Amino acid sequence: MKSLIKKILKEADFDWVSSVNGELTPDMLRYGQKFEDKWGETTRIITYVSRTEHEVSYETPLTLFTFEIDSDPSGYLSKGDELDLSSLDVLKFLKSGKLKPMFTDKGFKLLDESDDFDWVSDSPIPDLDDEDLKMALALGELLGMSEVFGDTMSSDIEDMGDFEKQKYYHYGLSMFTLANGEEWVIGTESEFDSASEEYWADLPDNIGYDGIYNLNYYLTMSETDVRLFAQDMADSYVTDMSDDELLQDSGNDDEYEELDDKISELEDELEKMGWDLDDDSVVEFNSDEYHDLLEKIEEHKNLIKQLEREKDNLITQSRDTLYDSDFERWKDCLQDPYHCLVSENGYYESAKQMLDRGVVLFDTEEFVKDNKSDYSGLCGYDGDYQESEGYYMARYN
Repeated sequence: MKSLIKKILKEADFDWVSSVNGELTPDMLRYGQKFEDKWGETTRIITYVSRTEHEVSYETPLTLFTFEIDSDPSGYLSKGDELDLSSLDVLKFLKSGKLKPMFTDKGFKLLDESDDFDWVSDSPIPDLDDEDLKMALALGELLGMSEVFGDTMSSDIEDMGDFEKQKYYHYGLSMFTLANGEEWVIGTESEFDSASEEYWADLPDNIGYDGIYNLNYYLTMSETDVRLFAQDMADSYVTDMSDDELLQDSGNDDEYEELDDKISELEDELEKMGWDLDDDSVVEFNSDEYHDLLEKIEEHKNLIKQLEREKDNLITQSRDTLYDSDFERWKDCLQDPYHCLVSENGYYESAKQMLDRGVVLFDTEEFVKDNKSDYSGLCGYDGDYQESEGYYMARYN
């Protein structure tokens, strides 16, 4: 990192250093240079920000140098306030020492011919956020410092020559506009992973489902929707079936016929006992035999009722069996909604139609999981990314 800082400083605009001839002049000032400004008992820190030529009637043009207050212990001026000085004042204050350039974090020094300018390699980098600075230097290492920063630098990341950090982020990745006009996104591997997850999660909404490759692979239904759909289909299936179809499809038709045969046999016996009961020549009225026969008749009637209930229960059991079987079939089928409802059963024409009608959901989690390792969507220019100094970076346009 230190070698990168030295490299960018040496490539920055320090031509004014070589112009020092023992005397300081206002023309030596460079934008972003900080100064110690002695004002009475107070020492203020100010930054040179601009120079303006003013026309004055009947006089030579007036040159004003504008400084911005960084700090003023007296409280007379606030941080960000501007201080205008004429060229004559600047020259006078430089010569008197009222204004002293700041070159290191350890103190202040004036320039003279004896300076060896080792401070160029050790000077603090312009006032950037540490992480932003590291990313900017990583871009410079990859592309060349002049491509990133141009020929000049200032103390503010928002005005480093033609270099600029955008006010917005690209899926959480920092975006920089370089001096050459290109826009680049940059971040760590984990930041690229997070950005890619966000990109792929947003993609269906951004381009529409028609633009999703293999859309049918990412259709899903909630457990509740699967259950309700399977219930409706199974219920419709058994409701439309006759009793005979229920018995036959469930395999209970033979048992049902056996019950029918038993009932027929009992009914025949019941009919014969009724005849005997009415014939005095067979059974004497109100005799013990007569009452025994009445009891048998009642037993047969009860038995027939019981067998009829068994028949009804067998039909219900058949219906339930077929319902459960069809319900499970639909549950299994709907694990792949597209194959089940489009390919196999033809209820819908396409995956898009199912989504539009709210029959299925798009499985964003699975979609992101399958695609998040693909960073191409973050790399707007050519779909490719590069690595430098521990960062991933890609040209956006």
